[in-house]
Amino acid sequence: METTRFCNVVFIGIVYISCTFPYLLRIKYVITLSFLLSWLVGFIPFIGNDYSLSRIFCFLPYFLLGYFVAHENRFSIIKDAIFTKLNWRGYLVFIVLFLFWFFVIERYPGVTYATGFTNEFGLSIKGLFVRIALQVTIVITGFCVMKICPNKETFYTKYGSNTMNVYLLHALVVLPFIYLVFPSFGEATWFEKIALIIIPTICCLPLFSNIINRLMKIILCQGKVHREKIADL
Repeated sequence: METTRFCNVVFIGIVYISCTFPYLLRIKYVITLSFLLSWLVGFIPFIGNDYSLSRIFCFLPYFLLGYFVAHENRFSIIKDAIFTKLNWRGYLVFIVLFLFWFFVIERYPGVTYATGFTNEFGLSIKGLFVRIALQVTIVITGFCVMKICPNKETFYTKYGSNTMNVYLLHALVVLPFIYLVFPSFGEATWFEKIALIIIPTICCLPLFSNIINRLMKIILCQGKVHREKIADL
């Protein structure tokens, strides 16, 4: 029941964001406001704890960043930097961040999944700092990953072009493995952790297909009308 509710709420939320995206782009300082909103919702119990609604607001800044970096001239410096190779300092930062969060997750299982900043004892500022730290990490590591990827079409290019479909539908594949097949990640053995990563990943590969992509474009209002709305901004 919880799995179904999670999938439905996240799916409906992303459909709403996708269909309203052209209008969100008209808001001045929308990226800054989206980050502020992602922090504030953690202090609202209903949004922070129920129905995974906070995930919708927490991921909105990344959708906006992706659009503006790709289409806005003011972000041209970042866009140009993406197409240059990552130097040894960048690799060092990438590795250090990976190891840092690896040890954090091992030491505090589930800390990265905490979406609400309130509990029965009142306000928790710690949650806010964890979210900000995660957002900084995601932006930096995402930048590094794009610099590592070759600037040419490869056999795995399609896996990077249809990621929205996987994000929306992966819970239908991943959550049954988490709740029905394997123990929780914090309690799993190293063999079970590896299997929990590899098996659902393989099962999600069909979600990259062109058939799924065409279907999701219709559902997410990403057809001709959607493109025209963005072009009119």
